[in-house]
Amino acid sequence: MAPAPGKRSALGGAALVAFASGALLPFVAAHGQAAVAMIAVASSFLALFALFAWILYDRRERHVPRSPAFHFALAWFPLVAAPVYFVRHRARGRRWRPLLGFFLAITLGWNALLMGGILAGGVARVLLGTAA
Repeated sequence: MAPAPGKRSALGGAALVAFASGALLPFVAAHGQAAVAMIAVASSFLALFALFAWILYDRRERHVPRSPAFHFALAWFPLVAAPVYFVRHRARGRRWRPLLGFFLAITLGWNALLMGGILAGGVARVLLGTAA
């Protein structure tokens, strides 16, 4: 079953954020650690928002009732709340796939997109002649 359009948009948004933050790093690194930290904080916030949006679309698709307590937990403890959501709202034989996808997206996917963005930003910086 293909993901709903909203879920695809949330995943695409997270990928775009990772790539864009990586592409911006070579340009803001010259402005010091504070600028790099601001990019990291902003990209983390946007990535967590994408995760929150994906889970909201998934809840609607699966007709899972809304829960203010879960939304609070997802906002403050996403690395715990998201796996709990997958375990609670998937059939026994279908829990491993979203859990594996979640942890792969966090580790491999995010880092690969970030590194790709850093390389693209470095190439752009050299091509634009702004290399130090």
